[in-house]
Amino acid sequence: MKMRGSNRGDTLIGTAGNDRIEALGGDDLLFTAGGADIIKAGSGDDLIAGFAFDLNNVLRSDNRRAQIDGGAGNHDIMVVELSAARRVSEVDAIFESVSVRNVEEFIYNFESVKSKQTILGSDKQKGIETIVIGSGNARVDMRAGDDFVFTGSGDDIVKGGKGADFIHAGEGHNIVTGGSGGDYFHFQITNKYQYTEITDFKAGQDKILLSIDVAQINFFFERIDDEWESEVSPLPVRGYGDGHYGIGPALNKYVSYNHGREFDPGSFSTDDDILVPEIWARYEKETGSIFAMHYEEDAAGRFEVEAVLIAHVKPGTDIGVDDILFRMI
Repeated sequence: MKMRGSNRGDTLIGTAGNDRIEALGGDDLLFTAGGADIIKAGSGDDLIAGFAFDLNNVLRSDNRRAQIDGGAGNHDIMVVELSAARRVSEVDAIFESVSVRNVEEFIYNFESVKSKQTILGSDKQKGIETIVIGSGNARVDMRAGDDFVFTGSGDDIVKGGKGADFIHAGEGHNIVTGGSGGDYFHFQITNKYQYTEITDFKAGQDKILLSIDVAQINFFFERIDDEWESEVSPLPVRGYGDGHYGIGPALNKYVSYNHGREFDPGSFSTDDDILVPEIWARYEKETGSIFAMHYEEDAAGRFEVEAVLIAHVKPGTDIGVDDILFRMI
């Protein structure tokens, strides 16, 4: 079937057969439903999706012999659903069966992986590369480039390689290596998060990003209180001192803020800029441990400080205030 869009932003959905989809201008959504489709995305920044490949045998895919041309846009994205049972799987294998041109970003989604399965990133495509891991214990090697990795519920091992990488540590106990370049290690504090080992954090070059889910803060700390409370020394309510880095009031914006001031709970009000109980990070240089901290006030007006282990870096690393950034979501 032949489909032709307009110069506006169109949504074009193919059939199970071999389609020819031409989008022209505009930022378009283009979906294949199988078949050896020919897709010309045109001049906008387009999203091209619907492709699925089994890396065990890409030549059996319904999308084999497809041809994709992202066109003249500045940022075309191709989303690919992948599965594989091999011990080592390379995403480059899909390009043995399809032709891809002028696409600036590739998102490879693995819904699940086998235990200790190794996923190798692309060496053939020059665009930004994102690998998303669902369940299973994966080993991910991103090779070269400025890449993104999102781990899932398993205990994953990630190697960023060359370039400035963004590594999101999921719910498992993960081991991550950023490699060369200024890397970002992202942790979202939810009630399912465990902790992550960072093997090569470079102070002054890499960043630790903490995204804090406002709706799950209390559940998160309550779940792990008994597990980690004894691992941090008691802290006074007033005067955090060096090594404590806190969060500003901004939503959906990464900020760094040094708590080298006296902490006065009475200064907090119900104004819109105070959304959650005070949260900050504590870094213990001698152990390389990074904790998320927060306080709660009980019915009697007493304040309790709680801590949860977020990540480990090499003991002795000189982490400073500008190395840890926060975002409330």
